[in-house]
Amino acid sequence: MVPMSTRSSIYRAEESRQRLLLLGILAVSTTLLFFNLGAKSMWIDEYNNVDIASAPDLGAVTQAVLRGFQRQPPLYFWLLHLWIRIAGTGDATVRVPSALMGLASVLLLFLLARQFNRSEAGLIAAYLLAISPTFVLYARMARYYLPTLLFSLLSCCLFWRLIYPRNKRGSLGLWAVYTLVNILLLLSSYVAGAALVCQLVLMLQAGTHRLQFKRWLASIGMSGAIAMIWFVYALPYIRNYPLTAADYASGPSAYVIKLAYPFYSFAIGETLFPWRWPAIIGGLAVLSLMLYGIAQLRRQPTLLCFLVTGLAASIILVALSTIWFVVDVPFINIPSRAIFAAPFLYLLIAIGIEDLRSSRLKALSLAVLTLTAASGLVNYYHGNEFHNPIYAVPMREIVARVQREYQPGDVIVSEPDAGFGYYYRFGPQPAPVWYSDTALALLQDKQPERVWLITFGRDATRSVTNEELLEQLVQHYDLDWEEGYVEQDPIYRQLKERLLHRPAYRYKVVVQRYVRGKP
Repeated sequence: MVPMSTRSSIYRAEESRQRLLLLGILAVSTTLLFFNLGAKSMWIDEYNNVDIASAPDLGAVTQAVLRGFQRQPPLYFWLLHLWIRIAGTGDATVRVPSALMGLASVLLLFLLARQFNRSEAGLIAAYLLAISPTFVLYARMARYYLPTLLFSLLSCCLFWRLIYPRNKRGSLGLWAVYTLVNILLLLSSYVAGAALVCQLVLMLQAGTHRLQFKRWLASIGMSGAIAMIWFVYALPYIRNYPLTAADYASGPSAYVIKLAYPFYSFAIGETLFPWRWPAIIGGLAVLSLMLYGIAQLRRQPTLLCFLVTGLAASIILVALSTIWFVVDVPFINIPSRAIFAAPFLYLLIAIGIEDLRSSRLKALSLAVLTLTAASGLVNYYHGNEFHNPIYAVPMREIVARVQREYQPGDVIVSEPDAGFGYYYRFGPQPAPVWYSDTALALLQDKQPERVWLITFGRDATRSVTNEELLEQLVQHYDLDWEEGYVEQDPIYRQLKERLLHRPAYRYKVVVQRYVRGKP
């Protein structure tokens, strides 16, 4: 029998080892989240968020959320507003809150696993989250995605501690904190309530004490009632939001692709195409380890139920919301809205790795997953293989080039959602920027010598392009110079053309300069 003092020494040594590994994981996460945070230009949803959050006060921010047809509750905008008042509106600055929440989420995932007495799996899951290309992508955006992830993880941690308490002291205080966290979660996203389904299922499945169940219902009821007050207040504005059905908005194919794509995103990332060998090997490893983790958890049905329900319910409910209600959300945006489902997947994978009998097989599994993640991360930082190329558009650099080469009398024409106007206002402004829907009359009236045209490659929003303007330029101007940005992979273009049954654009952004030369 091992003496008590020896067991205590072993326990302390194990605690120290885990603490050092956790600090190392947090260091990796900090590097990935904050490295060159402002390198990429903001895309339309980011700079719209910044404009809304830059309103004079919280009341004005709230009204801007409603009038700007933001289909999200106001919490993130309130938080961003407070941050902007302190730190400003620089590209890196406005992304700091999301990155900080991302770092906290990595820590919370470990703490959640420790609640399950799965500290080793918690370290692996925290590592997988930290290096996940999808997590890094969205945690470096000025968007509401990370509050939903942070508050859902915090809610799960508190829930598990309340339902399986180590002691009864302070439980009422914890219930109050739990209720507050769920209010914040529901005020972060209209679909974030999907993260609570696993808690409901566990309450029903585990046969918890009647008093606990009543307290849980009261807590969830209070959280839902407060969130509902906002929803009822915002409903008239939400109803007026114009909806244009995105590709695969409904039908059997919509169900398949909208349920499958988030798994790919969380497993591989959104900056690595599925025909690349790291994606193929990594995908097979993720699938195998997840299934093995599920098989191993058959001996812990409560935990199995919690994790599987958390993963499946979150993705299913978010996907269904885009099929039944917000039909203008394309399938490629499902992972960002269901980011709170990702930790459940990483926990299942981590448990699969932890329960492998061979240490060499564990090391090999981690090496394969690391290699896959590294491939996606390299592409992310270099702007390659973005499934949604709008995230990689270097609009700040495009604006700087036009400003350098501008000549007196030039006319600058951009599409309203390209982001050119947002960055243009921060530098020299030799002339106003005309949007493509109003520039036609100007060209016909003023007949300028040179015209700069900045256009987006289009999918579902292709109707934005002003065909009459293009016809005017072709008839009366010569194309003097042209450059494309964010070129699309040929295989990716062919796949899109087959799926969407229309030509796919070659470049996400094209900048053209026309010179008047035709009568």
